Amino acid sequence: MKLFIANCTHQKHKFNYKLPESYQSFGMDIDKGQQIQLPEMTSSEIEYVISQHESYGLTDVKRINKKFSGLCYSIDNPISVSKIKDGQCQKNENLESMSEEIMKNTAAASLQNLEQKILETGNIPDGSVLEIDIEAKPVDPEFNKTPMKKKLKAQR
Repeated sequence: MKLFIANCTHQKHKFNYKLPESYQSFGMDIDKGQQIQLPEMTSSEIEYVISQHESYGLTDVKRINKKFSGLCYSIDNPISVSKIKDGQCQKNENLESMSEEIMKNTAAASLQNLEQKILETGNIPDGSVLEIDIEAKPVDPEFNKTPMKKKLKAQR
């Protein structure tokens, strides 16, 4: 049987695995947006390899969802380019959603911290809204050419 592993992230991934009853570790590089085929294995060996990575997010290509980590697999069939691109889009959506949540939590924590500092001075916070401007430039301008600008509001 064949096991295909696709990397739907935007960075190279080193896929390490062990086979049952073996102390030797194997590893293969998977370039971004590419897939590899592991050497021919039995079904129990394939299950063993998959079980090593499922807790880290390795997902059957048919089950890519909002929790997708970026690596998917297929047994006996190569993963189509369109499925890899769909996986990349889902991974990007997941990262953007996570980023948005982190920024909201940061704004709320900043407001709480600011109110605590005001209380320490003996004053009472007036309950006004805290606005935070966030600007981020892309790490890889080739991948993302537009800087991110957000205005966040936090209030009690």
